[in-house]
Amino acid sequence: MGNFRRKAAFVSVAAIAAMGLAPSVGMAATVAGGQGSAGACQQEDLGTPLYTFLDCTPIQITQEERVYDVKISYQNLSDKPVTVSPQILVESPDGGPFLAPSDVWLRRYDAATGQWQHAWLGTQTGTLFTRIPNHGQQLGAGDSLEADYQLVVKSRNAFSALIQPKVVVYNSHAE
Repeated sequence: MGNFRRKAAFVSVAAIAAMGLAPSVGMAATVAGGQGSAGACQQEDLGTPLYTFLDCTPIQITQEERVYDVKISYQNLSDKPVTVSPQILVESPDGGPFLAPSDVWLRRYDAATGQWQHAWLGTQTGTLFTRIPNHGQQLGAGDSLEADYQLVVKSRNAFSALIQPKVVVYNSHAE
């Protein structure tokens, strides 16, 4: 693949809420202006969401970099168990073009086998994302999650895109 420089990022998040859960997700809705009229949005009470997403430090894809190492770390600082999962989003540049899974290659390090494994990417409206598993990893008090990813840029379409690492916290009824 040639001699590409690597850009490494360490991403860390800690949940410290007294109840052992991440901060609650806001239930507000916003309507962007534009042509036509938009009335007030009303949020239906859907109860507690299945997941809470913790945004980690984003990484900007540049033309100079081709390989990005992303490490997601999460430590459960509460006294209750919590179920979590790492997630990677790759957001298209604001001015386009929309990304396709073929524009990048993502792999995740499997510590059990010592091998890098391909990470499947879904797509929706120009955002690539890793699937959220039905069951995450349960962490006891003080336990940590660490996930290592490597994203390889394969197309100019990915220049100026944004890698958005996240930690998905499963709320109690999502398990």
